[in-house]
Amino acid sequence: MSQLINSTNGLPNASNVNFVFDLKSLTFLYLDQSILALLKKKDSSSIGELKDLVHEDDLDIVEYALERLLDGISVGIVKFRIASESEEIWFGVLPFLELNEPEPAIYGNIMDITSELENFSSISKYANKKNSVLHMLSHDLRGPLGMANSLIAVLEKDMDQPKNLEKTKAISSIIRESINLIEDLVNREFLDTIGAALVKKRIDIVKKLSEYVEECKRSAQLADRNFSLISSSKIIQVEVDEAKFMQIVNNLISNALKFTYPNGNISIGIDDHHDRVEVSFSDDGIGIPEDLLPGIFDRFTKSKRVGLNGQPTTGLGLSIVKEVIDWHNAKIVCESKEDVGTTFRITLQKDPKQDIGNY
Repeated sequence: MSQLINSTNGLPNASNVNFVFDLKSLTFLYLDQSILALLKKKDSSSIGELKDLVHEDDLDIVEYALERLLDGISVGIVKFRIASESEEIWFGVLPFLELNEPEPAIYGNIMDITSELENFSSISKYANKKNSVLHMLSHDLRGPLGMANSLIAVLEKDMDQPKNLEKTKAISSIIRESINLIEDLVNREFLDTIGAALVKKRIDIVKKLSEYVEECKRSAQLADRNFSLISSSKIIQVEVDEAKFMQIVNNLISNALKFTYPNGNISIGIDDHHDRVEVSFSDDGIGIPEDLLPGIFDRFTKSKRVGLNGQPTTGLGLSIVKEVIDWHNAKIVCESKEDVGTTFRITLQKDPKQDIGNY
């Protein structure tokens, strides 16, 4: 939102200020009537302290932004939820520090950004749904096509008639082109998302992955796999680039599909710890040979293998996954045992002091 700035002291002009926050009492001296109406308060004195206004899960973000502001560091727009039992309301606050007054205070503008974030969440939800359906569809198509291509290869060995052999080769060529088209579509979607700039924000990872698993379950009859999700808490907040993180999820689940037999199990686990969140992706498939594990995330690795139904390797898939995980200052490890299964474990650090303007 555009702000008119007073060139003499860096503060917004009075016409654009809709709150004044007293640093001595840590209470609001003034709030615009539109904000008071949204909060269902008669005046600013009825709000109380800052902790009474801000949602408890976002209080650390606001307090850290206040610390930085008092140190003379610009914090941009700080986004947080207000404490409300009836509905979820998001505020975006652009604060400015004023130390020249008799009583030091923070002036600025409060914006109701609830609709903006709801719209973004809705778009992200359908984008994630599209991605999961795309990957499930690619698996459902590649498997039968790969098997058909293998059968044709067997038939070609027993063909005596040149005309029939020519026909089977034509069919084989069409199938290969179809498989290549599917692979190209999936890889382009993956690389296009990864190629965009990293934009981290706070999301409820349990909600996002639950929605993803539900989409997988709806396709489970076609995929012939059992999907599940287990979380240590109902709500777990993490800071990630949602689009890129969900593409990582797609990539890991696609790998699990390729190397897990029909009626196999694929599960996602989420564990909330004090300083980190661990997300695991496990299957009971064929596993990875021990000698291939050290280079599993290398860009040019010998660990590439075709799937159980002849699905081709995704090329740089896991190396890009590792790169994006590194961008998030996170870690990913792979644990596997042949004929038992594989687990990819991602560790995300919980640090409310990062990217305070991106929530």
